[in-house]
Amino acid sequence: MRQIIILIFLFGFSCTCYSQLSKTDTVLYLYFNKGEIYRELNYSGRITKVYANGIYSKYERDGKSIFHPILKRNITLPDSYQIRAHEFEGLTKDGYDRVEPAIIKLKDLRKFPVVTLDQLNEFLKLNYKERMPWEYRDTTYIIIPEPDDPQGALSFWVQLKHIFIVEKNLKSRTATITEVRIVGNEM
Repeated sequence: MRQIIILIFLFGFSCTCYSQLSKTDTVLYLYFNKGEIYRELNYSGRITKVYANGIYSKYERDGKSIFHPILKRNITLPDSYQIRAHEFEGLTKDGYDRVEPAIIKLKDLRKFPVVTLDQLNEFLKLNYKERMPWEYRDTTYIIIPEPDDPQGALSFWVQLKHIFIVEKNLKSRTATITEVRIVGNEM
């Protein structure tokens, strides 16, 4: 009897973890654990904090404006994030000035369907199975490098209209939510 209760609990827990994601979602809230340890890089008076803990990396700029010689005005560069092979960059207002992130209380974070990297990877494995290249590409042409499977994980990233990185700050009991765009060959 005890084993059955434990199995029911585990099944219910796994269902609630993955029920946060569905194939029709166009918004992704992804938990980001930058850690506490960082090193500072100083480039021409600008300080960038680099957090890297093996899986997550964040290049946090100091938020100071710099003069753009071509635009002839000051701009504020966005932070950039990397989660294993996925690179993200904070959104900008006009292509140059960063959009300020939203800061909310941790208890208000429960309203958002935030998922971890493990939950996202499990969801992609179950719902977006990758095929072998010969199953979806045209064999009359050789394309190097091989294109990604259009029905695999690529189709998940393409359907997303908004991606938010969620960082928790346990000391101040707040969460920072930054809207980002994916960078690289995912799209």
